[in-house]
Amino acid sequence: MLVLIGLFHSRDTGDVYVPTLKVDVEFERIGNGGQDRCCNTGCLARVTPGKREKVAKVKKESQATEIYFNKDSSIIQQQGAADLHKFISSTVDNTEEITVVGYTDGCGTWSYNQKLSMRRAKKVKEKILSINPAASVVLRAAGEISHDHDPKSRKVHVTLTSNIKIYEPPPAIVADVYLIDSSGSISDTQFEMFRRAINYHRPSGSRIYIATTSCVAHKKSFSSISPIGGTEIWYAYWYILDKMKPGERLMIISDFESKYPLTGREQEIIEKKVRDKQVKVNIIYL
Repeated sequence: MLVLIGLFHSRDTGDVYVPTLKVDVEFERIGNGGQDRCCNTGCLARVTPGKREKVAKVKKESQATEIYFNKDSSIIQQQGAADLHKFISSTVDNTEEITVVGYTDGCGTWSYNQKLSMRRAKKVKEKILSINPAASVVLRAAGEISHDHDPKSRKVHVTLTSNIKIYEPPPAIVADVYLIDSSGSISDTQFEMFRRAINYHRPSGSRIYIATTSCVAHKKSFSSISPIGGTEIWYAYWYILDKMKPGERLMIISDFESKYPLTGREQEIIEKKVRDKQVKVNIIYL
């Protein structure tokens, strides 16, 4: 028996809840030859975890201002400069700390957008200090917050630090071994949400692997990985079981959109291998 985990979003708060349901899982069917379609042995690459970073969220939009940017740009436009000057002059005094949070749309890779969001935040900080040299400013890079070319996501939030909520990234996924599908069918936004959650909540000593058909160097930074290529999640699942010890818990995160069906015999072999290895398997279906 496996444990199937479903993700549910609160319409009121946007928080993610992770209820656990015990169900009998019938595996999807994929074919043989997974290794022939992959660069890495077992269609796997072990990655090095990133920093345990918390997430920043503005509590009250009415007490913040937004500075918008052109596509792939960190140059503050005339209207943005005027809005920023008005906000700093009318809202902030020298006793209150300011937090600047940069964002981007979904165009480009996650790692590129993370850097772009920080460049935007730094430009806004420079402008704030030109308005009020005594201001205390904290920077945060939120990266991409949309799936596509959304102009409203190309922005920087400016607000008092007291109006920023810092929280642990959801969901709180805890496992001994993580297997994350990094195929092109996984959106950058989904991938980033789970990457942040795993980086923050992972136990000390846990191992993180990505399922990939691309050539990814082992121990590459988790933060530098972007979804690309085909899906060989079932083959990676089979192979990663060899790396596990009895009693360990495996967390698999994937949409399981494989083009190659599993034979009935292969299904039985995987299920038997899970039992023989005496491991626990949790699956999050995207």
